[in-house]
Amino acid sequence: MPASLQVPVSHRTARKLTRAVFRLMAFLRRKEEMAEEPALPWQVRVILKIVGLFETPQLPPPGKMRKLYRLLTIPYHLSSPRMAEVTDHGVPDGPKLRLYRPAGLGEPAAALVYFHGGGGVVGDLESHDPLCRYLAAKAGIVVVSVDYRLCPEHKFPAQIEDAAAALEWTRANADMLGLDAARIGAGGDSAGAYLALLLACQSGERNADCPNFLWLVYPFTSLDADTPSRREFTEGLILTTPVLDYFKSHAEGGAVPPSLEDQDFAAFPPALLVTAGFDPLRDEGRALAVQMKSAGVQVTHLHYPRLLHEFVSMGGVAPEARAALDAAAAELKLLAATTTIES
Repeated sequence: MPASLQVPVSHRTARKLTRAVFRLMAFLRRKEEMAEEPALPWQVRVILKIVGLFETPQLPPPGKMRKLYRLLTIPYHLSSPRMAEVTDHGVPDGPKLRLYRPAGLGEPAAALVYFHGGGGVVGDLESHDPLCRYLAAKAGIVVVSVDYRLCPEHKFPAQIEDAAAALEWTRANADMLGLDAARIGAGGDSAGAYLALLLACQSGERNADCPNFLWLVYPFTSLDADTPSRREFTEGLILTTPVLDYFKSHAEGGAVPPSLEDQDFAAFPPALLVTAGFDPLRDEGRALAVQMKSAGVQVTHLHYPRLLHEFVSMGGVAPEARAALDAAAAELKLLAATTTIES
């Protein structure tokens, strides 16, 4: 689908109808609220029930899984603000990019090179289009979304090669794009956050510039991490340990993605790191925040015990998810405004 200033009518309609249904449910529940709510917000529990209707004994093949992922995330996103510019670009011999510039943004502007989540197997420009539009408007920056190659068709290190090419192309073309080359960060959710972290880890090895800041939402740090949260969350959520195993199985046959557990973080740029309570990646994300702080990295760690992996796509119907995303966007705005590259 080509880039457009307008959000597709089907997406807008789906989100409007979904929000109307949730507003009706909220009205009907007002006199039925329990004194002690279960940990997950009721709106999130409803989404999980809807997702559960699509469960099968075995997870579908990647092609079908990608369509299902888009179907089950787009209706719950926040409304996508109108952009002043949405343009597609192609990195020579590299990935496709989509640039989002919010209205009223001066030049040169800060930018976030964004890598979508999905375990390196699902997700694309369209699945994260609402989120990228919202972040651009809320944080007052340009967002450059990256359509990196996916497993199993393209094994690792194809993903980090595309991520590096996207960051380097964005910085090299900063003047043409109206960007401040000294304020170009990298970030993403889940597997996308992992790619942003790898860019910071490997910038010295590639003799390339490090991102000027990092925006990391529930990152994973290793395919083989063994943590209490990975052992705890095996069913009933959007991301579970069996889903992580599914992603891992489709990555097999390529190079092994490096673990971040023993990395040297001393030269890392300022970062925001977000974790969620109901997430098999919770413990490794929290440990990563501790490691980075111990190494002297300027890290803001936001933890949301009542939310789950994938909450960034639920802000349209779940007020707690929206509040968390707004807080993360505010930190992104602060990072972009205060970060400068070292000479």
